[in-house]
Amino acid sequence: MNFGHLFGKKSKSKSSKHSNENERHETNARSSMQTREKAAPREPIHSDGVLNVCAVDTSTVLSGGQDKTLVLYDFINRRVVRRWVGHEHDVVKVLYGRVVNLVVSASRDRTIQFWNTNSDLPVQKLLGHELVVTAIDFNPQNSVLVSGSRDNKVIFWDVKTAQILKTIMIGRNLSTDAKWSHDGTFVAQTGEDKETKMYDTRTMTQVVSFPKKQYIQTSCDISNDDRYLVSSLN
Repeated sequence: MNFGHLFGKKSKSKSSKHSNENERHETNARSSMQTREKAAPREPIHSDGVLNVCAVDTSTVLSGGQDKTLVLYDFINRRVVRRWVGHEHDVVKVLYGRVVNLVVSASRDRTIQFWNTNSDLPVQKLLGHELVVTAIDFNPQNSVLVSGSRDNKVIFWDVKTAQILKTIMIGRNLSTDAKWSHDGTFVAQTGEDKETKMYDTRTMTQVVSFPKKQYIQTSCDISNDDRYLVSSLN
């Protein structure tokens, strides 16, 4: 006898029961999968703001931050490969020299430091700027480094000896970025004076100053064929 009819209820068929059970199993399976997919929370790479990043290869990047450190990070395996501590203030720019296998950092503490990828200690410290160092780049051979600062100086450094090769002082030339051409013959530099300048690296002199823009030039880069220069504004 079907007692469901006596109480005004419809009895559930076996097929509907099996359907409900399957739905419950599928829901539980989805919930379990979502739980597994949730990655464990990771600690931030820097304890304060990140100011600059630079690609090292297809799996690792360099970063510098307001926590006074620079970090080599493996983003494929999501792990810190090495952390360097040695600056007294923010690390404003970071750079990797593939030829010499050196990491370079520029800081608000007015210094530039070279680091070996296999050591925690700095290899060399460059002293020559009087204010925060805001721009660094290698020539293609990694034998000369160019740097810019808010002290109006553009300095060319001998990487091997850490000696200054040439200092160029230009009024109100508060550097924001510098890039060496791929053929090694010129350097482009942007600044807060709203100009982009070009330097002949053979004579280490300024040769071109593009017309001023409306806003501060914050960064620049050069195409691989050295035919185009791009700059950004704030």
